[in-house]
Amino acid sequence: MVLYYKVMNTLVLRLIILILSVGSAPLFAIVPMDPRLPPLNAQSAGMGFSGAVMATDPAIIYWNPAGLALIDFQGVDLSISSPDINLPSSGSVLVANHLHEKKDMLGLGFTTRYTPFASSGVVHNYLSYAIFNPIAFAHPKLQRVGFGATPKFTMEKADDGWKYGYALDIGLMWRVWNELYTGATIQNLVGSPLKSFQRDAWAGISYGDYYTPLQFSAMIGLEKPRRRSYLATHFSYGASYRVSPKYPEIRGGYARRGDTGWITSGFSYPIPKNHTRLDYAILVNMADRSDVVQYLTWGYTIGPDPVAKALRQMGE
Repeated sequence: MVLYYKVMNTLVLRLIILILSVGSAPLFAIVPMDPRLPPLNAQSAGMGFSGAVMATDPAIIYWNPAGLALIDFQGVDLSISSPDINLPSSGSVLVANHLHEKKDMLGLGFTTRYTPFASSGVVHNYLSYAIFNPIAFAHPKLQRVGFGATPKFTMEKADDGWKYGYALDIGLMWRVWNELYTGATIQNLVGSPLKSFQRDAWAGISYGDYYTPLQFSAMIGLEKPRRRSYLATHFSYGASYRVSPKYPEIRGGYARRGDTGWITSGFSYPIPKNHTRLDYAILVNMADRSDVVQYLTWGYTIGPDPVAKALRQMGE
């Protein structure tokens, strides 16, 4: 636990450096990111942004607040993302902490994004920051079912100066079996009319936990469930494989958002000695192969005690 908080302090310092570098860099030199791609970690990007119910990814606190009640690890991810990784335009810090044998629970996230928007036929760019703190719980008699809500505070800067607002996410997640999860989430259920505000609803399924070699996840959009054309153009899926948490992991997936689809791939290189890892992901636009976005993550993760986990599952 002492090492955990030491690493968190280091990441906070690096976060400050990231904010200053992104916020103060000359924006004309930075390539904006597609607004449909969230500035999350390389794990979520490598899996095709299919993490609505993925219980092994710290980005679960972004996708579904209910996931905080069901995850079984401590994780902190510091990420940068951009078409040009040497000059990052977006980034995030994700803290997901819930080891079942220790009972403590904490979720905290921060994202910064530089992205374009259209106004009167003219394309502009804007810079936005968001901080969110998911709150989750599971009923004592329904430990396999988690419920959650995420209040978010957002500020953004465009041609008309800084604006501030809020939003609220809600989610439900169910551990159907030991490693099988399903659930649904609504992002930005209510909120301020900012440019970065966009309501999304997702249903997802995933298989895998901290010690599972093969993991799979998928999700589909529910914002307009009666329209087949919407369902056919708003979905994601991904898979990953590793021999054990001590060995590298490879990832791949596909993300479809409207008329655009991205092929995703990535890897994770763990450093077991200090519980850290280096993750990388790359996304390629299928309609324009020159449209590439890269994600780089430095993360810290402690998994559950395997014996305690096995005994707990036997008791269930």
